[in-house]
Amino acid sequence: MISLFEEVKGSIKRHEGWSPKPYPDPLTGGEPYTFGYGFTYITRPEGESILDNRLIEISRQLVKKIPYFREYARNVQFVLIEMAYALGVSGLLGFRKMLKCLERGDTEGAAKELKDSVFYRRETNRVEDLIDRLRRGK
Repeated sequence: MISLFEEVKGSIKRHEGWSPKPYPDPLTGGEPYTFGYGFTYITRPEGESILDNRLIEISRQLVKKIPYFREYARNVQFVLIEMAYALGVSGLLGFRKMLKCLERGDTEGAAKELKDSVFYRRETNRVEDLIDRLRRGK
């Protein structure tokens, strides 16, 4: 038998529907905007949980898509995970020259490739932090 909680949850999901993007609240026709299953906000713990889940999924994808990911030094893994979070895994994979440098163990070359990017020009402070991590290596 289905629990009361699961039964109510199913009904709410059916009535609210799912939207990954904010949309005007059906009751007001505007604000507060609604997303997910009728959420108008999330708490910090909910945000932390979502972030944790995304980082776990990104890490799984990187293990599958980058042959030597598990062998890379911790700082290199850190940079790749943060880049994939910011750009999406496919965006990170677009950094082919940087990834080739990392395959060769050339973190300085990877840092140069990262610095010569639109990502660097748009998020200079963030990318400078990532470059610093690459240069520190292990």
